[in-house]
Amino acid sequence: MSRAIVTDSAAFCDQVASAIRAIPKRTPSAAFQAVLFYTDDSNRIRVAAGGPTGFVDRDVIGARPLDLEPVCLAIDAGRFLSAARSFRLDDWTIEPNPQDPGAVLASGRTRFTLGGVTPEAHPLHPDQRQAGGSASPVYRAGFPFADTLIQAGLRAATATDPKAYRYALAGVLIDRDDSGEEFHVVGTDGARLVRDRVATGGPVADWVDPERPVVVEPGLFRLAAGVVPPDGPLELTTDGTSFVELQSLGNLVRAGLVEGRFAPWRAVLEKAAGTPVLAITDDEDRGRLVEAVRLAAITCDRSMQRDALLVEIAGDDRQHWVRFRNRAERGESLVTFAATAAGPATRPAALVISADALLWGLEQIGGPFWWETDGVHSRFSTPDGGRDVLVGGYTDPGYSGIGEQDPKSLGLGLPADAEPVEVS
Repeated sequence: MSRAIVTDSAAFCDQVASAIRAIPKRTPSAAFQAVLFYTDDSNRIRVAAGGPTGFVDRDVIGARPLDLEPVCLAIDAGRFLSAARSFRLDDWTIEPNPQDPGAVLASGRTRFTLGGVTPEAHPLHPDQRQAGGSASPVYRAGFPFADTLIQAGLRAATATDPKAYRYALAGVLIDRDDSGEEFHVVGTDGARLVRDRVATGGPVADWVDPERPVVVEPGLFRLAAGVVPPDGPLELTTDGTSFVELQSLGNLVRAGLVEGRFAPWRAVLEKAAGTPVLAITDDEDRGRLVEAVRLAAITCDRSMQRDALLVEIAGDDRQHWVRFRNRAERGESLVTFAATAAGPATRPAALVISADALLWGLEQIGGPFWWETDGVHSRFSTPDGGRDVLVGGYTDPGYSGIGEQDPKSLGLGLPADAEPVEVS
């Protein structure tokens, strides 16, 4: 009989939950609404769950086969966790339902009989996946630490536009550098952009045609964050047309690709490279700068289109100042930030930028950074060039309530010779 015993209920349920999160709300087949348990060649229990384009397949601790016969069960995912978490003690069992597909969960005098599907018919059963493998060439890239790529993807995902339909702005771009030793992870919605540089474990000579960039569904990184060990090595696999997989230490996360053209992000960053106006050299100053923006944003009135701040930067070799101003129906704010850490001399600048966008940009850049501006756009860059965050601004101070009320958002803008991309 295909039975399993759960010896650490809390750990087991948490890991199963990380796989079940991959199941979409709507699936083309009811079979996808079941979570699959099976044993691998080493007789370890694995769990697989997801949809037709993305899924999680991971090993689990806290459970083992109870018999010599391999475990293979497909159980209704919606009810499984509720039943499993109701057991207050460890050492409860999962065994097949002798009457119908599904399983029986038992602990002492408590039993739950749950529905399911025939395991061999589950779309994520290993036999089913091998039969439906990709016919396209497969490309691979290795990274020494999984967390560097995953965290870069999570940052990029905050700048994507899930409602985009004409361009691939709903996804995260994974783009190989010309050297083959680094990848750029990029997200943009046309008004904001994040770019992280992630080193590989060695040169990647063979990669996807640059005319067909790898743009991944952002959910890949959210799933991977709960499944992949952060300090372990990571292998990225893609066929460049339909899927991307992240694998680490026996754990696998797959997601589909987003169709369409991606924004010419290199050209956007190059155009936005303005004059460096401020250097934030330590975390304490960065925290105080964020707090100053939050205070100034208190009077911002989004309903009246006065949601931006007039930012004025000045200083000398000894100290830097940034003044934030906003005026709206509910009042007026004037907050001045003075940097305490020594840094390069500040150059005077003035610009108008959304308070929410500015806070987002400061959160994504983290740590010390350079603030550059061309008078409209703000570009935050780490000293080592490993990360860039770009935020579009306004051409008129109207959104800050200072001056005429005729604001015009430029988004990020594009060079005249670049591919056209819709920006708002």
